[in-house]
Amino acid sequence: MNWNEIKPLHVAVRIREPLLHAGACAALQSDSRIIVVDSEGRTPPQVEVLVIDGSAVAEPRDAYPGARVVAVVSSARKHAIQCAFNHGIHGIILSSSSVEEFVAGIRSVARGRTYLCQTLAFQIANLSGSNVLTTREDDVLQLLSRGLCNKSIGRRLDIATETVKFHVKSIMVKLNASSRTEAASIAISGGMTEHFALSLPKRNN
Repeated sequence: MNWNEIKPLHVAVRIREPLLHAGACAALQSDSRIIVVDSEGRTPPQVEVLVIDGSAVAEPRDAYPGARVVAVVSSARKHAIQCAFNHGIHGIILSSSSVEEFVAGIRSVARGRTYLCQTLAFQIANLSGSNVLTTREDDVLQLLSRGLCNKSIGRRLDIATETVKFHVKSIMVKLNASSRTEAASIAISGGMTEHFALSLPKRNN
């Protein structure tokens, strides 16, 4: 057996929501080979993996030099996942994942791999190739899913109503939806309308 599988793995958990924090700690403690480090106390130098919530993806992690990072999120879209990896995140796991998958993901990241939980990997695979929404289509979809009409979407994004109509038609084709209502329903049920917060500059176009 690989020595890395035998020696204790030190993991620090920094999740803001108390219940989610407690759940993550309990899940990690179910594996006797994982030592959960008290993130409120003095940080030991041997922390190998840091677990954070999605809202902290773009925040500094200077207190944990060398630690590989896993983000726990409620849902995520492809653009947000790519942004997270660009910010030095090594693994992304849904909060709805099983304890077994969570622990397996932590261990995978500790071994130097990049990890994406099965549900998110499946969602991205289903949106591969020509079905991937453009950044602007994604913007339109978020507002469409909130019930905004084309005119209101245009005002929010500072684009013409006809341009919004073009994007809506393209979204419907890519999601195989027969109406804008169905497109919104597909987006909501597929976890495409929410993503973990990133402190990134807003787009101008």
